[in-house]
Amino acid sequence: GPGVSIAKVTGPDGEVLCSSRGDTRKIHMDPAELAQMPILKRDQLRVFTLPDGRLESAAPIFTGGDLRGFAWIENDPAGAYQQRALVLRSTLVFAIIWILASAILVLLLFRAISGPLATLHRGTRALMNSQDYSSGFPLPVTVHNEFGDLIGAFNGMVASIEEQRAG
Repeated sequence: GPGVSIAKVTGPDGEVLCSSRGDTRKIHMDPAELAQMPILKRDQLRVFTLPDGRLESAAPIFTGGDLRGFAWIENDPAGAYQQRALVLRSTLVFAIIWILASAILVLLLFRAISGPLATLHRGTRALMNSQDYSSGFPLPVTVHNEFGDLIGAFNGMVASIEEQRAG
């Protein structure tokens, strides 16, 4: 994985049996690792710091009651930092996309709401300032939703007022 420098399995004597780096003949146990072997107990995972500051974990491998070896995993801080940086970059890209999509949605909703409301506002002003209802009425119904219904009702009200004044 990205946070693992090397994983290896050793026999009970410390001989490297297999390794994530390939050729086991080139890999030797560190004295600090060998010092951990007598300390490790059954069903125990131990994390320790190597002399150069690297973190390593080890666990014994048992079959039945027999110790068959040890599993070792050395931490790779550079890989962990790379993974964190990747997560941060991905989160930033997602946040930017989310903000842009939200802004576009707000603009679309704003246009869908502000246009019909502006039409109603103009009609209300014209109704308040004019005695003649023939110009500018009925208001255009450009949407087919609640705002369109409201504009239609407003047009009906203006027509009713015009009939009352004419009668």
